Amino acid sequence: MEKECKKCHQILGLDNFIKHKGMKDGLRNACRSCEASYRHEYYKLNKNKICAYSRKWHKENPRAVKSSKLKQAYGMTVEEYDKMVLDQDNRCKICGSENTNNKTQTRLCVDHCHTTGKIRGLLCDNCNKSLGLMRDDPEVLKKALDYLLETSR
Repeated sequence: MEKECKKCHQILGLDNFIKHKGMKDGLRNACRSCEASYRHEYYKLNKNKICAYSRKWHKENPRAVKSSKLKQAYGMTVEEYDKMVLDQDNRCKICGSENTNNKTQTRLCVDHCHTTGKIRGLLCDNCNKSLGLMRDDPEVLKKALDYLLETSR
C-alpha cells in the first residue's frame, strides 16, 4: 500500500511514514523525510528555548533522568542501583573509596561485562576506567600487578 505525503506530495510506501495513533490510518500525514526536515528547522529556530526547557526538566527530575539512563544502559531500575549502593556500604567494590555524591554528582559507576552484559558491581570512576583501559582482560591486569610488584622493590 502507498500514501501521499501532504508536504512533498510524493506517493510513497507506508514504511516511509511515522506511526501516529491519533490519525485515521495510524500514520502521520508527512513522510519521514519531510518530518525530519521540519524537526530540524524547528530546532534551529527554537534551539535556545528547547535547550532551556531541557536543562530545567533535567534539573527538576534527576531521579527520572537517572532511571532512564540505568534502564537504557544496564536494564536496571534506580531501586536496584540504590540497593547495590547499600549492599556495598556506599563504597567502590575494588578500592573501597567512599562515594562522595558531592556537587559534581560523582556516583558509583555500574561495572558490567561487555561480553555477557552481566552487572559485576559498583566502582568508583578511577577503578571503572582502569578496568576499561586494561580491556577487562585478567591476563593484562595480572601482568600489570606483576610489573608493579617487580618495580616497587
